[in-house]
Amino acid sequence: MTIQILQKEYRYQYLAAFIVQLTAFIFGIVIGFTGPNLELFKSEHSPLKNGRITEEEESWISSLSAFGAIGFVLIFGWISERFGRKVAILLIGIPQTLSWVFMVLADDVLLIYISRLLSGVAGAGCFFVVPVYVAEISDKRIRGTLCASFSVICNIGIFLEFIIAEYTHFATAAIFVCLVSVAFVVGFLFMPESPQYLISKRKYDAAEIAFKFLRGQKPTEQLVANHLDDFNSLRQISKDDKSESQLKIFRQHISQPGTMKGILIAVVVAQFPVMSGCFVLITFNQGIFKAADASLLSVFWSSLAFAFIQIIAAICTAKYVDKVGRRKILIGSSFSTAFCLAIFGAYMFLKTRTSVDLTSVSWIALVSLLVQVFVSSIGIIPVPNFYAPEILDQKVRGLVISVCSWWSWIEGFLVIKFYPSIAESFGIDSVMFFFALTCCFCGLFTVFFLPETKGRNIEDIVKSIGKSDDDNNNNDSDKAVQVS
Repeated sequence: MTIQILQKEYRYQYLAAFIVQLTAFIFGIVIGFTGPNLELFKSEHSPLKNGRITEEEESWISSLSAFGAIGFVLIFGWISERFGRKVAILLIGIPQTLSWVFMVLADDVLLIYISRLLSGVAGAGCFFVVPVYVAEISDKRIRGTLCASFSVICNIGIFLEFIIAEYTHFATAAIFVCLVSVAFVVGFLFMPESPQYLISKRKYDAAEIAFKFLRGQKPTEQLVANHLDDFNSLRQISKDDKSESQLKIFRQHISQPGTMKGILIAVVVAQFPVMSGCFVLITFNQGIFKAADASLLSVFWSSLAFAFIQIIAAICTAKYVDKVGRRKILIGSSFSTAFCLAIFGAYMFLKTRTSVDLTSVSWIALVSLLVQVFVSSIGIIPVPNFYAPEILDQKVRGLVISVCSWWSWIEGFLVIKFYPSIAESFGIDSVMFFFALTCCFCGLFTVFFLPETKGRNIEDIVKSIGKSDDDNNNNDSDKAVQVS
């Protein structure tokens, strides 16, 4: 990766990806905020003027960021298609910065509610527009690495928040994040629009200039042979396109070979992170570690190890996703995550529902959770974020991804909001067994339905899905003729 960054044809793609993914770093801090601070707000040492928060207030603080995203995913999707990826991404900076301004001022639950709600609005754009932008600007040889770096940077934010929350007041992190948010907006002003988006709007000259910038070439230079082929391939996506609404274009292209199949695959794959249980484990990690009563490490160090392992796993994904392939990583990650969740569920079952003494094997709880976070952070959590955009035709990509993101945020809100009451009523073990089953579903779906996208142009991937549909239709027709 270091050598690639130094190469002229890649360095500006890395730079653009890093700047835009500062939004992921900031949202990582949003995610990490709940783990340590909820325990603080529930304690006798709560810094809020109203004192300790209630269980209901805890559930709202945890879930409002997801709730805030629900109403704005489709809006960011519309903005990104109507005005461009760059405009939509720059707009993320407004609620992102405001949310942390409110957190600086927060001395009661209401201001924290407002801050979390605004952070969710920013998260809606971050998790929808940013992966699409990075996928569209990236050379096929480094696309997987750049897309997977989204999770690396997000997890670094989670890890840093755990440390800050342990040693400083939560407002300290808020001041720091405000500065990072401003740096993101200023830096991204100098980055280009997505060449694919410009081509879709028939702005070929502007698209070529943006494409050259991202490949390290000056506007007056001729594109080198391999870059020229890639650029011409991109131009094919707008060959038959017209200046029509996104919905009308969607209706026109949904009947084309492979489009519906790609949409169905993308819709299911987009749900993988929610089905992995990551929302619960990341949001309530300190509470879960406390309930498991694992004596190997303290709650703080267990949570810190949890976040650090996420970073290592995400780095492994970024390094190997373009070598091993998306499909193999997803299969291995899904079934491994299911196994670890089942082990932890069995431990919690024995601990809470039987009289078995687990003191001598309490390390099993910690180890199973730490291994779980590693294997899930390698594949089932990060890969769907960039796999879905890879298999969709550019003409339907924006609408489909925005709807998928919208539904994922609804699921995330419901899972986070009602986890405390469900865990109280049915037990943590039942929750873990449920997520183990859903992870098995993810693995099986990958085995039977997901094509490999490693090292292929997005346009080639879409065509291959369409070709497989045509082959299946032809085979069905041949069988029908034989029967007749």
